[in-house]
Amino acid sequence: MRLQKWFLVAVAVTTAIALAGCRGPTTPPGPAYDRAALATAITTARDLHAATVERADPAAAANVPVGTFWATPAVRGEFNTAIGAAQAVHDYAAATQYDVNRAVADLATAQATFTAARTQGTYVSIDIDREDLATAISVAQGLHAATVERADLAAAANVPVGTYWATPTVRGLFNTAIGVAQAVYEDDDATQANVDAAVTALETAQETFIEDRTEGTYVPPVVRTALADAIEEAEGLLDLTDPSPDGQGILTTRFWAPAADITAFETAIDEARDVYEDDDATQADVDAAVTALETAQETFIEDREPGTFMPRSISITFAQLTNPLEDEIEAEVTLDEIFDYDDPVYIEAPTGVTNVRWIHNTMLLHTGDTFYIYRHFPNLDNTDVEEGRRLLVTLRADSAGRTYSQIVRIVIVDD
Repeated sequence: MRLQKWFLVAVAVTTAIALAGCRGPTTPPGPAYDRAALATAITTARDLHAATVERADPAAAANVPVGTFWATPAVRGEFNTAIGAAQAVHDYAAATQYDVNRAVADLATAQATFTAARTQGTYVSIDIDREDLATAISVAQGLHAATVERADLAAAANVPVGTYWATPTVRGLFNTAIGVAQAVYEDDDATQANVDAAVTALETAQETFIEDRTEGTYVPPVVRTALADAIEEAEGLLDLTDPSPDGQGILTTRFWAPAADITAFETAIDEARDVYEDDDATQADVDAAVTALETAQETFIEDREPGTFMPRSISITFAQLTNPLEDEIEAEVTLDEIFDYDDPVYIEAPTGVTNVRWIHNTMLLHTGDTFYIYRHFPNLDNTDVEEGRRLLVTLRADSAGRTYSQIVRIVIVDD
């Protein structure tokens, strides 16, 4: 009753202030009474009101932690009204000291009533261990993603061995179970019992999913093209590399490597070839063989070195094609042309014969005062050609379609 009475007084005071404002400043303000106690009481009441959370009933207040108080909307509303009445007396300039003191007492009574009506929360916040749930969700998501979706067995005919498939219904049920577990994981109000139950439920759903999914049966053909290309490239590198401990005498057109390195690379090529020729090799076997050979090739390339030996410049003279095997024929061939195996040397022919070609592509190696046939001349060995000796060389006159054998004399030309 007293709270309601002073609420009416506060309304009357507020109304009086408004009316006085309408009439103008004809009534002088009262003496400056001490309002400090009322101001302090209002501040304290407002802080208490703000610190008290609002809940409709005990069920709604289940999450209010210990140390925090709650009150119903009606209780908080009555206390807020009392605070407003006290504030009106504080702000009313014509209020007497009696009015101020009475407002302090009434606010104290309202505060005591409010304090008695509010309730302390009972929720005890604890650290929830969600690690097992997070792990279970991650495993389940990976399993779900790795399982392809197929409508039926016929549609799954292209699923390879080692990959699993499941129907949209099976995948959908498992995905829903993952979503439920994720919701519990993200729920700040979840208890440890809720989290543990979510782990168990998800593991059960995962076991069902594993039982319901099916492994594919398709066996794709093994593609060996990359391995064949790798073997061919490796053999080409090997053909251009000669065994040598120090590279002495290795031509600039060649490479050299220690014999052990060459043997190791040959072994890697043989192993790759074994896999290529193995009808039972899987695609994984073939891919691994490609990787192994490429690694061995990188090592081999790093170990080998280019040759540095360059023969002395020479010229070869020919006579004319009138008396084969008796007369010498003359023409000049540069050193670069002698070493060019891919583009045979063309020589200007005598009158009446065009486009004469030196077709055997002989390489001449000079050591000291002796020239040796290095390759592409199977009828001779290294001891058959010495300085000044004659060689049997085959020439072809392309336009006439005739072939000639001719005597060649090697002549040393000083640089």
